[in-house]
Amino acid sequence: MHDRTVGNTIRMHRMRLGLSQRELATLLGYRTPWQVSRHETNRSVPPLMIALGYQEILGVPISELFPGMHITISSAIQQSFRKFQEDLEARVSDGNTAHRDAQKLQWVLQRTTMV
Repeated sequence: MHDRTVGNTIRMHRMRLGLSQRELATLLGYRTPWQVSRHETNRSVPPLMIALGYQEILGVPISELFPGMHITISSAIQQSFRKFQEDLEARVSDGNTAHRDAQKLQWVLQRTTMV
């Protein structure tokens, strides 16, 4: 899930605010700036708590800070939705389905048309 655009947006937003890597690291709770550097250069993906920290500090949604990862995850989820829809349609067409499966199918169809 690594994408070369990931780090560039962190660095761009950090620099826009005039923050050094050390200052950003301190705000995130790191003792040294090396983790921020690793995130900016895409050598590691930050844990969720740190990604939320970037969002809070930089004032930019996670999906914009990590656009490559967002696209990758979004595509994978859409593929999962399609498979789930197929499975639900097969169960519903068998006629041996609970009312709950029909509700799930309706939800999946609404969800996939929203995207």
